[in-house]
Amino acid sequence: DIHALQTTINDHRTMINYLINNSMNATYVTNAISSHHSNTGPILTTWRELIDAFVITLCMGFFIYLLMCHAACSPSPASITPTPTPTQRIITPDSMRQTPNRPPAPTATIIEAILRNRNKQNELSTFPQFQARNQYELYLVNRTADTDALHHLIQLAQNVEYFTIDTEADLHPKQSSLIQVEFISQHISTIILVEVCRLPTDQQQLKFCLIKSIFKHIFQEKNTMYIWGDPIKELSTFVTYGLFTSDEFQIEKLVNMQHKFKKWFRRQHQFDPTGGNLWGLQPAFLLHMENFWIKPKH
Repeated sequence: DIHALQTTINDHRTMINYLINNSMNATYVTNAISSHHSNTGPILTTWRELIDAFVITLCMGFFIYLLMCHAACSPSPASITPTPTPTQRIITPDSMRQTPNRPPAPTATIIEAILRNRNKQNELSTFPQFQARNQYELYLVNRTADTDALHHLIQLAQNVEYFTIDTEADLHPKQSSLIQVEFISQHISTIILVEVCRLPTDQQQLKFCLIKSIFKHIFQEKNTMYIWGDPIKELSTFVTYGLFTSDEFQIEKLVNMQHKFKKWFRRQHQFDPTGGNLWGLQPAFLLHMENFWIKPKH
């Protein structure tokens, strides 16, 4: 209070006067002042003084809290990474064009096979070209085939007992692609070219079921089929297309004409110019018929 403050001031003034007049030691005065302040704390006698002290303490604590939060949220120099600069891609009309899905470039082996086939065709073209001796009708069988035509082929397959079958594969990529079937008849032959890579995608569609039914009637036990090569090997590669199973073409009357021709030629000429190898269909046809038969490679 004010009275206590005045008393303290008077005591300090008295000690200063004694000190000036050399009637009191300086060390004594210093110890006296320190002792006075250490033993006498501030005396708050009113509620207003208590509230003021509390508010000041609260403000100082809040200020210290803000300083601590700011120090904790500030990123350290090591954690600061520069923001990547966005790159801009210039779109040109050429870049907007979609590149079509193209098959991989043919390998050197495939190119050599194509060149060999071309050279062979050039050599054989010097012979007379084969001409069919009887009339025939040709059907292309794929997902665009006419439904009525497929029903007609099913009816033919039910009434014919002799067939010839040949298969083809693409050179690039190496994939089975074509089944050629001839319905042998005395009046007019019917030839179907089944493009297995262009069949209906849904095997439950009517057209797919009709095409499958054609082969079901072809592979009957009563029928005889002539094929150039091993029948099982030739037809097994087409099982994955779903037109027939491996059990369906396991019939007794599958005739390997390649094997029969080899035995016939050896019996007729007493030697084998192939050295025991299998005869190709074109050389055999040329030797026996003296005609050139075109067999294109895909």
